[in-house]
Amino acid sequence: MPIAGNKYTEDDVKTLVRQTNRWLLRLHKNSLQEVVDFDILAVFIMQEMDDDLHIRKLVEMLIHTFFESGKPQTTRQNQLLEAALVVQKKIQMYDDKIKSQPTLEKPYCLRYPTLEDVRAQSKLLEKQCRVLDDSRMIVLLDENDICVGIGLPPLPKSGGNPVHTPHDQRALACLKEMVNNRVCKLHVGQHPPTFLSTPPDGPPQTPFPIDKTTKGNIRTPEGSMEASVSYQAYGFGLGSKKSAGMLDKKVQCTTKSIKTWLLQGYGSTWQEEENILHLPNPLRECQNTDDSDAIVKLRNKMTFYSKLSLVINTAFLPLSTKVAQEAVDYLKKQGSD
Repeated sequence: MPIAGNKYTEDDVKTLVRQTNRWLLRLHKNSLQEVVDFDILAVFIMQEMDDDLHIRKLVEMLIHTFFESGKPQTTRQNQLLEAALVVQKKIQMYDDKIKSQPTLEKPYCLRYPTLEDVRAQSKLLEKQCRVLDDSRMIVLLDENDICVGIGLPPLPKSGGNPVHTPHDQRALACLKEMVNNRVCKLHVGQHPPTFLSTPPDGPPQTPFPIDKTTKGNIRTPEGSMEASVSYQAYGFGLGSKKSAGMLDKKVQCTTKSIKTWLLQGYGSTWQEEENILHLPNPLRECQNTDDSDAIVKLRNKMTFYSKLSLVINTAFLPLSTKVAQEAVDYLKKQGSD
């Protein structure tokens, strides 16, 4: 009988990680590296700032704001500054070499210096896709040798009669259940889609009907061993407008500079704004409870792929993974208040 991910013991998780590591190590020995025409740091800067401004200007703004005039106040701002310093060095190297090498090819960030240019190029490349070897691990690198993607073949099936349902079958079955039950209630024709309000209540019903057999003697159901949410979570439901602003905000700028008064952690305008406070409510009482429950259930069915992702990130992005793990450990130890 397969068990959900939230029922895994510590030993189960350790076994799963060992299996994952052995499989990845075997694949990595015969991996295929592909260099793609891309610069993930430059595109990251464009996505977090402005669609139309030139990358040279964006880099100049970031370095002036967070390196020369002040310091980053959030993780996102620090990531942008580090990316800007790398891109600046790349551009400077090109500017120095082009004087003696007139035919030197421009780096990606100068061939496609705005996000609109990147999007246009991406649309063209969609028609030029080629299939890579699906039996090997594929490691995609950008022009700076930064890993931008990992492709893996399907996990080999166990021989004989396996005790548990294969990971891919469990995840796929759960996903199909979400689709068939139409869990995510969306305005299909709206872009971006928004969640619908709570559907109207049906006729009154009771989980404990009174009939000739039970005669109202049954008061509570037996404990469910397959509950997907094993704790009462608080916050705002998926798609709730009240959850806006929980993540780091996009850096707003004019054509000349960053709007520092709108940056998180800067200025005192927040003290003057009249904000309506929203107390967190139990997610089970949220209008999108079905969506939250379904996503939790899907996550439990995808425990293997969660651990697989963690191992890959630890190998290719060790510093980022370390920061994320320390943040999780802090919340586990200190709470989220």
